[in-house]
Amino acid sequence: MDIPVAAPAQSGNQLDSDLLQQPSTPFTWITFGGAPHESSADFIQSIQRLAFQQNRLKDDKWITEYASTCFNGDALFWYLELEEEIQESWKRLRLALARRFPSIPKPAETSTVPSALSSSPTPALGVISTLNAGGKRGLIEVLGEPASPLGYLAFHPASGISITPFEDKAVIITRPDPALLERSSEPYHIQMVGLSGPPAAFPFLGLALLKERAEDCAVPRAVGTYFSGSSWYDVPLPSRMCKMKEAPGPIGDPDRVRPQLATWIWSNCGRTWLQKSATQAPDTKAAAAIWKYGRKTEDLYISWLMDDEVECELGAYVHSPTNGNLHVHRLCDIERARAWFDEVRVKLVFKEIP
Repeated sequence: MDIPVAAPAQSGNQLDSDLLQQPSTPFTWITFGGAPHESSADFIQSIQRLAFQQNRLKDDKWITEYASTCFNGDALFWYLELEEEIQESWKRLRLALARRFPSIPKPAETSTVPSALSSSPTPALGVISTLNAGGKRGLIEVLGEPASPLGYLAFHPASGISITPFEDKAVIITRPDPALLERSSEPYHIQMVGLSGPPAAFPFLGLALLKERAEDCAVPRAVGTYFSGSSWYDVPLPSRMCKMKEAPGPIGDPDRVRPQLATWIWSNCGRTWLQKSATQAPDTKAAAAIWKYGRKTEDLYISWLMDDEVECELGAYVHSPTNGNLHVHRLCDIERARAWFDEVRVKLVFKEIP
């Protein structure tokens, strides 16, 4: 991040923009390009300090307009693709910025990339390469209840992500080193190794919201199934990936609109941090930065950034008793509607390989 000297003063008839009207202190231009050596945390702090100096700390419009002039390089291309509601809200913009360009340890603090990873697809942005520096190679093992092995995650260019009982058919993945993950609470990427052909352009293991209709774009609201009198209310509508049980009781008020059960499906995708990653399907967008890691258990946890910027914990589920149709739900939804769904939650565990 470059902080040049203060810009020369300009008279009012030279600049009519509201951006620089009557500054209380000399004005400073800041730039941020998203390079690995640049800190997004320092950039955000510099923006907020400048706004404070200019008595604009509570002027959201001023801050976002000023921030828009600071981006260059990869950060500028990233900014131009953001939705207007993010560009026009400093709270949303700084959160998106921190997720897309996380502040990470200096290169001297991380180990070098193992030579065994040299054949894996190389991300275009240096920040993701640095996150994978010193990373671990391994498989994702799928465990049922109680901790019974079901197999491993596999990837096929046509059918996508599934469970295979054969270790040699599992997809090899890389994840950041645990020591690096401990320095940040942000979700991270998992990259699949050795993809070829068109899938090689989308090497990250992510999630896409399952759309029951083409116009669906927002995550359905959380369900609130409850029992009243002799009937159940707000029982969610299952997605095409779900398996229902026999109804435990009548559903009250059949004319009332039932909520759709939010469901996610696995997708190989691009590298962006929000739910805008490109996939092999032109009309489908996904999120790649969904993973968190339990160092003591080696468990992999999944999260999703909702529209209100609240991180929600998700879980992976399969049909009972076949262990097929691996998909994802919000934990709170299944907890409230457990009586209606014949599905079993599975654990995803990282299994390191040489």
